[in-house]
Amino acid sequence: MKKILYIFTFILLVLPLVFLVNECKKENKSKIAIITNFSGPNGGTGISLISSMDQTFKNLGFNNYDFIIANDSWNPKKIEKALDKVLSYNPDVIVLGTTSTALLQIFDKLETLNKPIISLSSTTTKITSLDDNLFSFALNLRDEQKQIAEYFNKKRWDKIIVIRETSNYKYTEPALLNFKKFYNGKIENTFEFESKNLNINSLLKFTDNLPSEIDAFYFLVGYSFETGIIIQLLRKNFKNTPIILTPWASENYEIFAGRFLNNIIIAHYFDIVGDKKLRELVREHRKVFKTSPTVLSLLGRESVYFINDVYRAYGSLKLKSFKKFLITKKAENYYLDKYGDSRRRLFFINFYNNEK
Repeated sequence: MKKILYIFTFILLVLPLVFLVNECKKENKSKIAIITNFSGPNGGTGISLISSMDQTFKNLGFNNYDFIIANDSWNPKKIEKALDKVLSYNPDVIVLGTTSTALLQIFDKLETLNKPIISLSSTTTKITSLDDNLFSFALNLRDEQKQIAEYFNKKRWDKIIVIRETSNYKYTEPALLNFKKFYNGKIENTFEFESKNLNINSLLKFTDNLPSEIDAFYFLVGYSFETGIIIQLLRKNFKNTPIILTPWASENYEIFAGRFLNNIIIAHYFDIVGDKKLRELVREHRKVFKTSPTVLSLLGRESVYFINDVYRAYGSLKLKSFKKFLITKKAENYYLDKYGDSRRRLFFINFYNNEK
């Protein structure tokens, strides 16, 4: 009888403790907020980002985390609501996979947060070299466009056509100005279009009036599914003229370009041809998503390594831990300078014939 009483007493004492420990573990989970696009023609980009980050966390044995997800639709009018949503959960880290136009909409508010903000895709000049809480994995406008212009100059492409998207104007407008500073050739003409509102008749008229001697087309485009459609129409008259895409124009273009993928060169953040491990990752990704991994999903994978390294080094994901990680130069593997800004080199990869 006494034995049963002891067991019963033990259960009464221990069970609440077990419950308390479990609740503490639940409470101590790292909360990773992700704001990006999950809707429309480019909605798969957000899904591949989440999938990439989740798998990388698991591969690293970092299992004590929860995702807080908000859809901004890459729309500056929706980004504030998306930010408020994730902030209501008090996340440890906020990861942004949005446009430059959207990021600048919330930039002032982000600066007031005592939290690390990892920006994967916003290429702009305003956030460069600031000692703030933003860690930008995307190149700033000047460096990105200088490297692309130098590639054009090296190829001696003297006469080019620019295809520019206007929706993400806080990226494409200053990007074109920066490109012109470093490009030695002549821009023969520019076709401008608004994402989700492509005027096919205007595009056909534009392509029909282009001179026959063009060295290359430069797509100065952010996240836009119209890239592939425009490529199809261009290929009617310019069957093998090089088409160069910014890192952000590569999202989902394969699906819409169809069989017109000849001589498409992407200014890529990763050497997905020369790096054996990345080649294998690309093959695995294609099995699931039927396209190459987006730049956003690869940068998301890199951001997980970054988060993991900070946590392993200091046991926390507080802003001061990220700052210390930069100061001690441990972030060099992520091409981040002391301000948390990207200093990487671009790879120019022909996706059709796998030539760099």
